[in-house]
Formats: sequence, structure tokens, C-alpha cells
Amino acid sequence: MAYTYTDPSTIDKDKIRLLVGDTDESDFYLHDGEITWLLTDNGTINATASEACKAIAAKLARKVSQNVGGVALQAQQRFEHYMQLADEYTANQASDAVSPYLGGYKRSLKDAIEEDSDREKIFGRKGVHDNPAYETIDAASTSWNYS
Repeated sequence: MAYTYTDPSTIDKDKIRLLVGDTDESDFYLHDGEITWLLTDNGTINATASEACKAIAAKLARKVSQNVGGVALQAQQRFEHYMQLADEYTANQASDAVSPYLGGYKRSLKDAIEEDSDREKIFGRKGVHDNPAYETIDAASTSWNYS
């Protein structure tokens, strides 16, 4: 599997790598395909970053703490760090920006949307003058009694 990290400002996969600290090509936790799948499965950057942290923590949970040449490698501390980071990104999901869609404010955009043959049609496209009963009402013959 491949590892790439180029530009987090434009590539969602690289945003995830930056957020979880998986930016070192010589010592990485997640392959590109794993991050791509997480993005597809979760949708938002925060949700994906949270799940990526959990995946890294799961890998770290399999390792044991050891002392090699006077350097202590504490897998438990790294595991706890990634689980805490996952919780933070999960909490951030609530504040993910939700943008309402305003369609039809530009005639060209409205026309393009309506001409899209693959688009599900909106059910309410009739106006008040499209109602056949509207044409039969004669305002002059209707008497209104407000007393």
C-alpha cells in the first residue's frame, strides 16, 4: 500500500494525516487507501480524523511498552494520546459547519439544476395559477359577507 503526503490545504487525505500526526513517510501508521476509505465512510474531516485516531490506537494497543538501549517506548502513552485525540475530534463534529443550500438565486444555476436529467425532481413545482379550480372562480360573482 502507498503513503503520500503533499498538500493538506487542498487534499482531504492529507488533512487527516496532518490532524492525526501521521506525516512522517519513514514512520507512518495509515496507508492512503485506509484514509480514503475512512473519508468515504465518515464524510466529514472531524469524523474521519476521530476514526483515524482510533485505528492508530488499535494498532498501538497490540504493542507492548519496552526499554531499548536506554530509550523507553511507551506504547500505552501513545495509545492513550490517540484515544484522547479521537475524543476531541468526536466532540468537534458537533461544531462542523453546516451550510444550508440556497438554490435558484441565480437564473443560470437554477436552469442548470432543472435541466439535470439525473436529478430527483422536486414535488412542489406548481404555482397557484396552475390549479384548474382557480380559473373557475369568478371574483365578481363571489359575494363576501363580513357581517
